[in-house]
Amino acid sequence: MRSTTNLTTLYEAFKDRDLRRLDASLAADVVGHVCRGMPCGVGGDHHGARAMVREVWLEVFATYDVAPVPESVAWTVEGDAVVHGYYRGTHRATCRRVDAEFVHLLRFDDDGRVRELRQVTDTASWTTES
Repeated sequence: MRSTTNLTTLYEAFKDRDLRRLDASLAADVVGHVCRGMPCGVGGDHHGARAMVREVWLEVFATYDVAPVPESVAWTVEGDAVVHGYYRGTHRATCRRVDAEFVHLLRFDDDGRVRELRQVTDTASWTTES
């Protein structure tokens, strides 16, 4: 099952920093695999929608004015989405630009909510050092 509508909603919620819509896009038991080396200490595995919102996105949104900008989506025969794009924005304190490539693997439950998110990104591009 392709969850094109839910995929669009998810990335719009990221762009708008809409935590309510982000939470609603996720299965309650979602597992998020965030790249180790990400800023704000958010790298690692996170279990549950609330953990993803509190432990990952609240931390990132507090430090960065950034959003994932998807450029392409490939659908697997199982209905998973492989999304390629760039995180674009700035670090709030330093105004340093972020332009970090990413690939997301998204798996969906029967209701179209994300049940697994696996992130691969260029973590070095997130650094706030000159």
